[in-house]
Amino acid sequence: NNKLRMGLSAIVPAGLGTEWNGEDFVAFAGPSVLVDATGTPIPNPYTGDPTIPNVLAGTTFDWEGKIGVMNISLSTAYRLGEKLNVGGALHLVYGNMTMKRGIDMLTQYGFTAGTGLPVDTLIQGNDSMLDTQYSEESSGWGYGFGFGLQYMLDDAWTIGASIRTKMKVGFSGDAEFGSTKYSFDRDITWPLWYGGGLSFRPSEKLLLAAEAQYWKWSETEEYLIAEYETIGKDSLTLKWNDAVQIRLGAEYQAWENLALRCGFYIDPAPGPNRTQTILIPNTDFLGFTLGAGYTMNRLSIDATLEYLSGRDRKISENVAMPGVGMPGVHKLNIWAPSIAVTYKFK
Repeated sequence: NNKLRMGLSAIVPAGLGTEWNGEDFVAFAGPSVLVDATGTPIPNPYTGDPTIPNVLAGTTFDWEGKIGVMNISLSTAYRLGEKLNVGGALHLVYGNMTMKRGIDMLTQYGFTAGTGLPVDTLIQGNDSMLDTQYSEESSGWGYGFGFGLQYMLDDAWTIGASIRTKMKVGFSGDAEFGSTKYSFDRDITWPLWYGGGLSFRPSEKLLLAAEAQYWKWSETEEYLIAEYETIGKDSLTLKWNDAVQIRLGAEYQAWENLALRCGFYIDPAPGPNRTQTILIPNTDFLGFTLGAGYTMNRLSIDATLEYLSGRDRKISENVAMPGVGMPGVHKLNIWAPSIAVTYKFK
C-alpha cells in the first residue's frame, strides 16, 4: 500500500585483502648465525667455531590476509503521517576469511648447548624467529538487526537516525601448522553502530547530505580467539578503539533517468599503532567517491568508484606490542569499484 514498503537486498558492505611477497620478509627467519639477546654470535660448544649457522636463515613464507562479508537483508519501512517514516531490517551475514603467515614454533639446539645433540637440530620451542608456515581458511554465518527513522522538516530539509546491532559470525574451518592440519572455530563480531544525518535539497535537481556514524569497535575487537581441535586456543590481539566516521555527499539529477553523484568521508583507524600488522592493516582514511545511477522503468543500475587515501603510519619498535605489532612505515591506499542493480516491483 501507499504507507508500507518492503525490500530484499544482497550487498558486500565490507572486505579487505592483502598479499605480500615473502622474500620481503626473510629477515623474520633470523640472521645467518645464531645470536644471543645482546646480538652477540653464539659459539659452537663442540667444535670451538665462533658461530653456529642458523639453518632457517633465508626461509620465505606466504603472507596473505583476506576477509569479506556479504549482507542479505530483509527490510521494511512504514510511513507514520505525512512527515515521519520508520524502518527495520533483519540482516543475515555470511563471512569468509583466509590467512597465511610465518609463525615461531621451533628453536635450534644451538641455544641449549651441552645436550650432546647436533647444533642444527630443531625442537619444539620459541626463539623469536619464524620457522613454520601457517595457513587457514574459514567461513560462517551470523545475524543482526537494524532500525531507523526519517523526518521531513519541510520540502527541502530531512533528518534521520539509524542503529545496527552487533552481528556475531561463527567461523569454522581448517588450519595448517606446517604439514599438520587442525579444524578450528572462531567468532568475529561486527560492532554496534549508530548514526544521524541530514539532507538539503536546494533545487529539484540537487541533493546534499551529511552524516556521522559511531562505531563501537572497543566492545568487540579486542582479541580474535580461535579454538583449535585438540591443541586449545590461540588469539590475535587487536585492541581496537571506537571511531566516528563523517560522510558528505551530493547528487545531481542531470537528466530524467540519470543521476550523478560524488562524496567525501573521513574514516579514522580503529586499530592502535601497537597492534598494527600487515595482514589486517588499518589507517586513517580520506575517502573520495564518484558515481552515477541510471533508471529504466523499474530497473536501476548504480555504479561507484571509491578511492581511499591512507595516512602513513610510522611505528617504532618501542611502540609495537612484542609478538603482535609490526614496527615500520605502513602505507595503504585503496581503489574500490562497485555496482548495484535494483528492481522495484511497485
